Amino acid sequence: MTLFDALGFQWDRSAVPTCVPSHSLERVCFRVHKMLPEFVWDASVLEGNPFTYPEVKTLLDGVTVGGRKLSDQEQILNLAESAKRLLAMVRSGRFEVSKSVFTELNAIVARREALEWGVFLRAPELNRVFSDGIAALQACKPFERATEMMAFLAKCHPDADQMTRR
Repeated sequence: MTLFDALGFQWDRSAVPTCVPSHSLERVCFRVHKMLPEFVWDASVLEGNPFTYPEVKTLLDGVTVGGRKLSDQEQILNLAESAKRLLAMVRSGRFEVSKSVFTELNAIVARREALEWGVFLRAPELNRVFSDGIAALQACKPFERATEMMAFLAKCHPDADQMTRR
């Protein structure tokens, strides 16, 4: 099975940068931690959360933001907690692209927002598609693998948060 067959979509692989700067794990983790409010805000905007960037920073500094729904606040806090968990996995060398890591992070992101959280949909075909896609992506260089993994997850959406209560 080819990479594109396994993922169910394709892209121009010649357009993927081959020379991507790399930095030490310590530097990358420092930058992610420093930019956490921005990453959380970006993700919350994609989810339709009305919090502004300054409000996200305020909330992550431990101060509540008046007039906002508790569910929107919780979504921000869940996104931040999942990013911190991902960072801890990377720092400890425990991060891997796998179903177990995906469901662990999803359990944090979707907590109290979806009908079920941290649950991979119980569909045999979806499990096969996910496994085949992960295996196929291993042949890609890290930058391409990360970029296409995001597209693949958006396409197959293997978690129960697609049945959100919002």
